[in-house]
Amino acid sequence: MAFGLLQAALFAGEVDGLYIEPFHLCVTELPVSAPAFLPDRSLRIIQVTDIHVEHPTRREEDMMTKVDVIQPDMIFLTGDYVNSSYNNDSRTLQETLQILSQLHAPYGIYAVNGNIDNLFIISTLFDGLANIHVLNDEVLPIPLPAGSLYLVGVTISDSGNRDVKVLQTLMNSLPPEAYSVLLYHTPDLMISTASSTGVDLYFSGHTHGGQIRLPFFGAITSDSIYRKKYEMGEYSVGPTTLYVSRGIGMGGGLLPRARFLCPPELVLVELGNSINQP
Repeated sequence: MAFGLLQAALFAGEVDGLYIEPFHLCVTELPVSAPAFLPDRSLRIIQVTDIHVEHPTRREEDMMTKVDVIQPDMIFLTGDYVNSSYNNDSRTLQETLQILSQLHAPYGIYAVNGNIDNLFIISTLFDGLANIHVLNDEVLPIPLPAGSLYLVGVTISDSGNRDVKVLQTLMNSLPPEAYSVLLYHTPDLMISTASSTGVDLYFSGHTHGGQIRLPFFGAITSDSIYRKKYEMGEYSVGPTTLYVSRGIGMGGGLLPRARFLCPPELVLVELGNSINQP
């Protein structure tokens, strides 16, 4: 009897992890206290990360539908657009380009690379898309009706020390009272640089929330130098608020295309939420 119940539980978990949860796309709302960038409401930002397209499924269709319904003011893309198993597949690259080309936001779409996005992938996906600005180790002031938002985009490289130095240099170039938003694919700059240089808001992905999670323990493993410390969700260190998104897709290679207790996620940021504004 007990063995039969165990088999049934394992089968239910397998069905959920392989066929149900990977397509159960959630929208996580994140209110953030900040200066008012719009005069009468919060600035609505969607973060999209780790799409990991192989070939489009109903998950990507649902993503586009949800973004269209929300009608964000801005969109942030934080890397890993094509699954590593398909990054040389011309059909997948064109399908991913088609998905990205459908994104629209009145105050712009801003992207950084992910750890599996080589120069060929980035140029193929973005060189022909005038509506998306790729931030390559740069600061970009975004003029808004009630003030400027300073986007800081750091290109992830094979050298964490290089990326630390780039962020330090970029942050030193900001005006003293600037409100800064860092886009970087992983949470790995949180303690070493982001909080010490005064980054206000930091968006990353990469960990997928662990993708497979256990009750009361969370991610079995998390691909970060901090291990499970910043596996998913919202964190604060000093002046910096970090959000680590679970992302949209799943890892490639020999990894199972599965999620358990860790559904895919779009992040809807309400920046300068009216509750927190004077």
